[in-house]
Amino acid sequence: MINYFYWLGKPWEARLKLAEKFGLKRAGGTVVENDKVTSDGYAQDAVYQTFTVQRMQEFLDSKETNPVVLFDLCVEKAMKPEINENGKNEDTELPRQGTATDEHGGDESATRRGKKKAVTGKGK
Repeated sequence: MINYFYWLGKPWEARLKLAEKFGLKRAGGTVVENDKVTSDGYAQDAVYQTFTVQRMQEFLDSKETNPVVLFDLCVEKAMKPEINENGKNEDTELPRQGTATDEHGGDESATRRGKKKAVTGKGK
């Protein structure tokens, strides 16, 4: 069982990836009190029930029994880039949302010229 504040102490990217891999669903929005995140939208009970020693051992294919060590290993594994069957890094080789790519997968947005058209409603 993982302490909720230990969960919150991990980078948000790691929490998102782990939530996806373990099937953890958000229950609400992020809560910030006195400039400190007290909830990231995942219910405390759900975090406790999701990150059990058994599930983390299965995810890692490990016999480790210390839940903190297991969780840290899960974070480490979640943050490693995933390599697809073509040997490409799926995490970093996908184009960013809202950018075009050239035939080599590079970002074309810096080389485009011209003004973007404004989106307006009908009759305007």
